[in-house]
Amino acid sequence: MSEMLKIKYKRVIIYFFVIVIVLLQFRMATKQGYVLLPIEIAIAFLFSIWNGRVKVYWNEKKVLFIWNLFLIYILGVSVLIDGIRISAYQSILYKCAGMTIMAYYVAMYINHEETLKNVRNAGGVLSLLGVVECVTKQSLFLQFITVESRQYMVAQLGTSAARVRLIFIQPIICAVFMVFFWLCLLYRHFKSNILNLVFGLSIIISILGTQSRSSWIAFICVTLFALKKKIKTFRFKKSDFYSGVILLILCIVIICFNFEKLHAVLNFWWMRWITGLNITNASNYNRVTMIRNGLNDWMRSGLIQKLFGGGATYAIDYLKNYTIRGWNTAVDNQYLTILMNFGLVGEVLFLYLAYKIATITLKAKNSKIEFWGLTCISMLISTFFYEMLSWTMITMLFTLSVCMLEKEIRQANGFASCGGTCCLYNKDKDGRYNVKQKNNN
Repeated sequence: MSEMLKIKYKRVIIYFFVIVIVLLQFRMATKQGYVLLPIEIAIAFLFSIWNGRVKVYWNEKKVLFIWNLFLIYILGVSVLIDGIRISAYQSILYKCAGMTIMAYYVAMYINHEETLKNVRNAGGVLSLLGVVECVTKQSLFLQFITVESRQYMVAQLGTSAARVRLIFIQPIICAVFMVFFWLCLLYRHFKSNILNLVFGLSIIISILGTQSRSSWIAFICVTLFALKKKIKTFRFKKSDFYSGVILLILCIVIICFNFEKLHAVLNFWWMRWITGLNITNASNYNRVTMIRNGLNDWMRSGLIQKLFGGGATYAIDYLKNYTIRGWNTAVDNQYLTILMNFGLVGEVLFLYLAYKIATITLKAKNSKIEFWGLTCISMLISTFFYEMLSWTMITMLFTLSVCMLEKEIRQANGFASCGGTCCLYNKDKDGRYNVKQKNNN
């Protein structure tokens, strides 16, 4: 098979997998693992064959090593505690382990610049649809959704409580991806400033429209970091001035003709932010109470459970047994969930992963490392308010980001070439590893 044909097949497979995940989110709330895990293994197998016999020489940063160690640990704890009851930890198998194996081989193929360009374009289109949902208070994809959460969406439609969801179903998942699209736009902007302004505004409106305060915080943090880096190298051009004038005029026109509606929307978003700081707010009360109860339960547990946790479903089982004002569907804090399920050892491993990613990103002198590092950081910030490892689309993005971050670090340190090529370490007939350069453009 020719190299160009392999590349086309790889792209088709990646697009197919993304479509499958979206359809599963629409149609199948449970038992997704029976569909996804075989596909993940098959894709990893195909990519491993097409990429050649590879030995990847990971450098001293070991970001992927820490993540893999964390996965092996939580799987080991789950098997020891739950035994053959695979249903208790099947989500770890296909959402984390299977996704990581697939992402590892996919990351060796995909090109950074091309990926950012394609994702930026797709994200721009989705953000425009997000603006439509934000304005109309309706879901553009409701007719295709059959899972149980549809009833909550229907109840909110047409009211101020309606939130931008798009193909992601859950507002917080939509917001996480919108922050990712925003980073793509910052690090791989259009040549046209008008397009940058249009898509930039639509992404910001979509993020606000999700009403996800955790992603608002993540958005502010990663934007400030990215802009701080870019300001140092920014050169003002006439086109920037003209674009700014056009944007200013456009904003004035919109404000003049829709002042009351805009004022109401902005006031609603502001109140949403303010209520987020109020501990008596229902969602805040539930989260704070769960944190307090969860920590108390962990403190009261024995030494073995303190270190290794109670198993893959311990936290959610605890919440179901001790409901908070009738709320028992989600712990809504990934860090607390890891502590209760997998103990102090699991928590330390996960926090160490977050620490390594943060330090690498802060010290990065490479925009590619910055981008993938910030993508991971944005998810690690927002996951304090939900459980990212329980969402397939999020684990897909996170595992790919970790693998791409490791790959870009390796390339920056000279273990492989940068740009539009990917260097693989192929074994020759004498058993030695030589660098083989493959064009991924």
